[in-house]
Amino acid sequence: MLKPLIIAAPASGSGKTTVTLGLMAALRRRGVVVAPFKVG
Repeated sequence: MLKPLIIAAPASGSGKTTVTLGLMAALRRRGVVVAPFKVG
């Protein structure tokens, strides 16, 4: 099992969503089950 990962930045428009989607796609290609969620 992998450890949780938080993607954060001090401001909006910094590319968090782009990085998150790319990371999720890469992990899924490796067979990892991802469970994204948004807080705030």
